[in-house]
Amino acid sequence: MGLRISVIVPVFNRQELIGRALRSIERQTAAVHQVIVVDDGSTDATADVVRNQFPNFELLQQSIPSKLGFLHLHRHWGRVQKSFAMWNCWSNWNFGISN
Repeated sequence: MGLRISVIVPVFNRQELIGRALRSIERQTAAVHQVIVVDDGSTDATADVVRNQFPNFELLQQSIPSKLGFLHLHRHWGRVQKSFAMWNCWSNWNFGISN
């Protein structure tokens, strides 16, 4: 079996940018096996954009923003490196994307 690539995309209130980010993943030359979008309680239409435009991607949602979405992901999708998970708990998950 060849290399299987999974991409995890944390997001919070980025309805205007999430489509562009996910289309970029689709255009990569390496085949992506799985895309998991973790919506940490967005109050805008972020989840709707993912559901409607990217139905083959998996969407995990928090109903209340917690900044701990990565820990939820860890429980449901296997082992995530502890240092990366803890870094995400304290960051704002912006990853350099600004309005």
